[in-house]
Amino acid sequence: MQVLGLGCALNSRSLLADIDLELSDGPLALLGPSGAGKSLALRCMLGLAPPRSTVRGELVLKDGRRARLDDLRTVAGLRGRGLCLLPQDAATSLDPVRRVEAQLRELLRVHDNRDDSPASLLVQVGVVEELLRRYPHQLSGGQAQRVALALALACRPALLLADEPSSALDTIAQAQLVDTLRVNCAARSTELVFVTHDLALAARLCVRAVVLDVGRVVEAGPLAGLIAAPAHPVTQALVAAARRADALFVDVLETRS
Repeated sequence: MQVLGLGCALNSRSLLADIDLELSDGPLALLGPSGAGKSLALRCMLGLAPPRSTVRGELVLKDGRRARLDDLRTVAGLRGRGLCLLPQDAATSLDPVRRVEAQLRELLRVHDNRDDSPASLLVQVGVVEELLRRYPHQLSGGQAQRVALALALACRPALLLADEPSSALDTIAQAQLVDTLRVNCAARSTELVFVTHDLALAARLCVRAVVLDVGRVVEAGPLAGLIAAPAHPVTQALVAAARRADALFVDVLETRS
C-alpha cells in the first residue's frame, strides 16, 4: 500500500504537503516533534480530517486500486478491513457501557471475521480471557490499550495506523506492546504505520522511517541510517534526545556501582 501526495489545508493555510509513504516494506515509523502533523496525516488517511479542511492525495491499495483521499465515501468504506486506527488514548475509544466481549463480537460480526473469536484475540494480545467480562472502567491503562489492539485486529485490517499507542504506558508495558504489535502484524500480513517520539521504540519495531516537521517530510529512509547519520536538524534533535537519555542511564548505573 502507498500514500501519494498527501496534503491538507485549512482556511488557505497548508497543514500537510506532499507526503508520500511506502507501506509495503515492513513497519514504518512516522517521527517528528509535537505539532509536526503526524496524527493529522493519519486522520486524513482515514477520511477524518478537520471540518472545512481540504485534503488531496490518494491511497494505492495492495490490489492496485486507487482511492482519492478527498472522496470521503470511498475512504470511509475502507475503514475497518482496509485501514484501522489504534488510538493513543485507548480508554476513551472503548464503549464505557458495554463489556469487552460484546464490543469484540460486534466488530467480528460487522467485518465478517470468522477466523478469530473474542477469547482468541485477547490471548493474541497478551491478556487473560477474564477481561471479556469487564467494562472499560475496570481495565488498567495497559489492559485497555491491549483491548483496543484486539478490537483493531478483529477488523482484519490491511493497514494498521498506530498513533503513539504506548505513550501512556510505563517502560516495560511499552516494550511489551511494541513486541505484541510486531508479532501480530507479521502473523496477519498487516502493514503498520507507527507514530512515536521514541526512537528506541521505533527501532524495536520498524526498519524504515519518515520524519515530519511542520507538515512536510524532511527526511526518510532506513531507520538505522537515520539514527547513525541524521541529516536534517529535526532528525538530529530526535537522535540527540535519545542519546542524552542513554547517557543519563549510563551515568546513573555508574554512580550506583
